[in-house]
Amino acid sequence: MIEEIRLYMMERFYKLKEEGHKWDTQVCLTTIKKMEAFGESLKSWHVHPSGVTFVEVRNGFYSYGVDLQEYSCTCNLWPVSGIPCVHAQVAIIYTKQDHVSYISSWFDKGKYMLTYGSNILSVNGSNMWVESPYPKPLPPSERRIPGSPSIKRKRHVSEHEDKFSQESSKGRTVQCTN
Repeated sequence: MIEEIRLYMMERFYKLKEEGHKWDTQVCLTTIKKMEAFGESLKSWHVHPSGVTFVEVRNGFYSYGVDLQEYSCTCNLWPVSGIPCVHAQVAIIYTKQDHVSYISSWFDKGKYMLTYGSNILSVNGSNMWVESPYPKPLPPSERRIPGSPSIKRKRHVSEHEDKFSQESSKGRTVQCTN
């Protein structure tokens, strides 16, 4: 099973590394997709600037403060996820800045390539392994199952049990007449 996991991880690292080389952006594609999912309701939010980098974003009774310099929003989604929330995206669009520069550096293509850049080394087959001088390990000893022990007698394999017959107190086998 461990060998199958190792082979799967080798193939997965290779595929993800090749996929990363094909990107034309400096940010992971899944991050951009998450930003697009966050920004589906951008039109309903209104910006009220309070300073050069601080704005208030409102939608009806909902109001959030966004600080573009500190990369923070009062909804706390942006600092936790590293991806600008819908409030931050509205503020970024209002200030006419590039939204990619506000994504955390952990989602850069360089970090992605570092993650999948290493190789998992191949291992020789079991036919090439050196024979161990130590004895093979034994299976674990049987342990007693917790709970009270069974009261019913365990029958031997040679004893067959007929579901319609039973022994009487005199030792004779009594059969059902039906």
